[in-house]
Parts: sequence; C-alpha cells; structure tokens
Amino acid sequence: KTKILATKIFMIDKLSCEEAISEGVDKKKLVIIGQPALESIKEKKIKKKKKNILFANQPLAKHKKNVLKHLGYDETDVWKILFKALPEIRNDFDDFFFAKHPDEDEVNIAKKKINDNNLKVIENGQIGLNNCDTIIGMWSTLMIDAFFLGKDVISIIPEFAKTNNCILSKRKFIPLVKTSAKLVKILKSDFRYENKKIKNSLKGSTKRLKDSLKLEIDKFYNQFKWQALEKSYHYNRDIFII
Repeated sequence: KTKILATKIFMIDKLSCEEAISEGVDKKKLVIIGQPALESIKEKKIKKKKKNILFANQPLAKHKKNVLKHLGYDETDVWKILFKALPEIRNDFDDFFFAKHPDEDEVNIAKKKINDNNLKVIENGQIGLNNCDTIIGMWSTLMIDAFFLGKDVISIIPEFAKTNNCILSKRKFIPLVKTSAKLVKILKSDFRYENKKIKNSLKGSTKRLKDSLKLEIDKFYNQFKWQALEKSYHYNRDIFII
C-alpha cells in the first residue's frame, strides 16, 4: 500500500479519488476540490481555418523500465499507430508538425519516414500550438492546454496498454484512439468535443482549495493551541504544588 504522510490530499474529481483508493490511499484523507490551474485557463474563440495538425511527443522510452511496468507501452508503439494512419489522412492537412518534448534532444525516427510524410519537426508543442487546430498526443499537458483553448484533441493509447494516463480521454472529454483505423476514422469526421462540461465542473476550484486549506490550518492551530495550554497548565500546577 502507498504510504503518504499528508493528513489531507486534494483531488480533481471522483474518478481521481477512486484511483487513489485503489492504490492504497486512505479515502478519509481525500478531498475533492477540482483543479485551480485548469480553472484559470481562458478559452479563446477560434475560427477553425488552419488545416494543420500537431503530434505532441513524449519520450517514455527514456524511462523504459518504469514505463513498461506501469504503462505497458512507450512512444514507439504510439508512432506505429500514427504512421500507419498517415497515408490515408496526410493530404487532408497542410502542415503536419511533430513536436519534440522539452525532455528530449532528438527524435529517434528515420529521416526517410519524416521526409516521406512531409513532417516538420519542431522543438516543442507550444511553438506550433497556435498554428494548428488539431492536436494529437498521449497524455501531455499540451493536450490539456489545447482542449481548453477550444482545439480538437485526440489521445492515442495502444490497445494493449495497462493503463490510460490521459485525464481527458479517460473522462470521455476527447476521443481515445487505440488503432490506426480508429485514428483515420476520427480525423475524417467532425469529432469536436465540447469542453463546457469539464469547465463547469472546475468552477470554484480556487475557492474550494482556499477553504480546505483554511480548515486544515485552523484544525492544526487549534490542536497546537490546546496542547500548549495543557502543557502550560501542568507546568503551573507543578510550581503551585512545590
């Protein structure tokens, strides 16, 4: 079981609580508050006109031992799904950006494959985010940014994966793709998912965080105060007896 010293753990929603409990966390410690950082993201009104697409890479193989044990796949498995689908969807888009993760210097993909599919490798996803209406990835934070900005987002998780770490597709806010055939089908359809549901669920996250923190601080302060008074009482009583 997971040993955690914190007296309270703030969670984003009910699903995250269930996952924590399944990993051995005491449910009495869990408090649902939402996510203040996500609540603060302001949606931009975007007119869909840029027929560009971006894939946000994640260097999972860099931590292969832990990744395979926990996830059961790495980025090369996701690339296979992506590249198998490219011949059928590449001409539907003008530019196809392959964004490196900030944690990687080079992408281990053959130059021929990059050239044959006319891919543009860029240093990070933020560079291409404003120039693309469609974002594909595994479960990166860039996908969350894109989703809240009103862009079309797709999560690729191989069908043999042990778990899905994408908080968006796991909650059915965006499409989850497990095969190249499904990726082609999604990209050729009007799959846009609304982000209003999750945005509404996050309203008040900051206030709930502040209220919860105040409650815990007050509890700690009161407990400490009574302990101090009790010690003071015993100390003064001893002096009186002497």
